[in-house]
Amino acid sequence: MTVAEQLTKLQTRVRAAEERLQGLDVERRHSARAIDRAKGPLLDYYRELGAGEVEPDPETERELLAGVRAAAEVTSTRPSVDRTGNFIGLEQVDDRVEQQIIGARQALERRQEELRRFAVDRFDDLAAELAAEAPGVRDAQLAAIDQWSAADGTRAHLHRKWVTLGQLTGRFSPEDLPPGVLGYVEGLGQALAELDMTRRRDPDRLLVVPRSLQG
Repeated sequence: MTVAEQLTKLQTRVRAAEERLQGLDVERRHSARAIDRAKGPLLDYYRELGAGEVEPDPETERELLAGVRAAAEVTSTRPSVDRTGNFIGLEQVDDRVEQQIIGARQALERRQEELRRFAVDRFDDLAAELAAEAPGVRDAQLAAIDQWSAADGTRAHLHRKWVTLGQLTGRFSPEDLPPGVLGYVEGLGQALAELDMTRRRDPDRLLVVPRSLQG
């Protein structure tokens, strides 16, 4: 396994820890109303009992009360603040989920530190591997530009044919012809010309390598 692949593996672990924490945040929002959800059927029972729609049922009442107590045993009330730290009210939290979130945050911090430490300790090896990829990436880009230039030459040839036909027949003027792709991107033609000059004079300038690490 290359050093870069080891780095990617560590990055994958960080993303997994982030996803775990995000999932728990969603669960936290859902669990915050656990008591309300448990109370709902109990309150419905009392309402129907008061309206004479159901007969008293001690067993049902005990089960519904047990559900509320079970939810209350793992639920706490705490102050809720906005992003600036201002108090906005009280909120119910599921203690089980809150503890999982604390653990998930600690795990994420450990993964992030592992990634950072690995990058620091193996910087020279990582930089060497990335720098070794740079010539191939540069050459692939230049090859694509060469293909583009050839295609644009074909377009220019067709453009000249249209101009000639327009001049011979008077059916349209050269201004009626679209300018081609280069004409729609301001400065692209000049940029390609400068790029071609750079590739001839100093091709290493086109390497995807920090300047401070070149040479």
